[in-house]
Amino acid sequence: MKKKVTLGKDTIDKQDEHMNDTTDCDFYQLFEFNTNLPGDSQLKITCMDYDDIGSDDQIGSTVIDLEDRWFSSEWQALGKELQTNEFGKMRWAVKPVERRQLFQSSCKLAQGVVELWIDIMAPAEASAFPPDDVSLPPILEAEVRIVIWKARDVVAMDTLEDMNDL
Repeated sequence: MKKKVTLGKDTIDKQDEHMNDTTDCDFYQLFEFNTNLPGDSQLKITCMDYDDIGSDDQIGSTVIDLEDRWFSSEWQALGKELQTNEFGKMRWAVKPVERRQLFQSSCKLAQGVVELWIDIMAPAEASAFPPDDVSLPPILEAEVRIVIWKARDVVAMDTLEDMNDL
């Protein structure tokens, strides 16, 4: 699975960062666009099936109207409290996480869900508050050790002897 994000004429296509054989993807990626509001305001998020041979198939997409948010006083008020992140830097509080259904033109049923949040800031605000690092931490090789001391009230599975071969 791969993703493509489009705003106006600008498109970010992460074809080289696809995930194989999964229906639940953890993308954890940040996409940044510069735009003018009013202007190009239709943000389209598309999830695609990645194919080594042939063309990639669209799974579904969602469209978010950024102008509706930017000019909404209720949306602007969300996340306006100053907070300190884990690195001691100040930033606006994060907008609420949204769950948006992915649709395809050939089907009326949702083809999945994408979770995201959107920040819209003036250039001065954006330079004052750098984006959070939302990437997953690197894979850590670890050894897990478990000590089991005792088991009680285990249901008997051997019908002839009323016992278990634990």
